[in-house]
Amino acid sequence: MLQLLRPSSGHLPFKDLARRIQPPGGLRRGEWERHENGGGWVKKTASVAATAYVGPSTIISGRARVLDFAQIRDDAVVTGDAVVAGHALVGGAAHVGGWAKIVGTARVLGQVQVAGVFCLAEGELRDGIHRPLDRVHQKLWKECPTP
Repeated sequence: MLQLLRPSSGHLPFKDLARRIQPPGGLRRGEWERHENGGGWVKKTASVAATAYVGPSTIISGRARVLDFAQIRDDAVVTGDAVVAGHALVGGAAHVGGWAKIVGTARVLGQVQVAGVFCLAEGELRDGIHRPLDRVHQKLWKECPTP
């Protein structure tokens, strides 16, 4: 398991970001910026509201959207076309990707992987892999409240 070195500021240095994610074609510094509210790394293809919190060791990439007052904390990653909105919280070592929607007051914490057409509008996930692609989940995903 890779141990990340952090300066005393608590922010993940760009060189350590490059160790955590390895996109095809390499990592280019000009494609990333720090979010003003928390200091986490946000790829310029993603969208993060100024009111959202993106902690210093978090990563937002792909076409992911973090909206409203959502919080991304700890070593969490939000990527793909995922949406985190409302007062939702993603933290721990959680990885949210695919077309997942984490909205409302939902909490995704710990060693969780969420992707596919997953929707969580309330409650909490603390472990497991959740990547549904079946028609039942597609219907629920379409009905999932999204800003």
